[in-house]
Amino acid sequence: MAGKGKVLLMDDEEIILDVSREVLRFLGYDAAFAKEGGAAIGLYRQEKEAGRPFDLVIIDLTIPEGMGGRETVEKLRSYDPGVKAIVSSG
Repeated sequence: MAGKGKVLLMDDEEIILDVSREVLRFLGYDAAFAKEGGAAIGLYRQEKEAGRPFDLVIIDLTIPEGMGGRETVEKLRSYDPGVKAIVSSG
């Protein structure tokens, strides 16, 4: 059974992004990727304003070289109170 929907994944580790890209696309999801919060927020806004909003955002909690998960989710919520987000930490 194929998945459907649009997912934004943020993680600073290239291996996580690569594996997630393969898995999400194999499962049938339309997926976009960002390495830190500023980029994730930019992608989220761009797609929402274009009428192609994300169904789910998956965010890494700790990003040493940029905006981390907590701040990113706060900013996404202030922009879109209805955002559906999962914050995870490896």
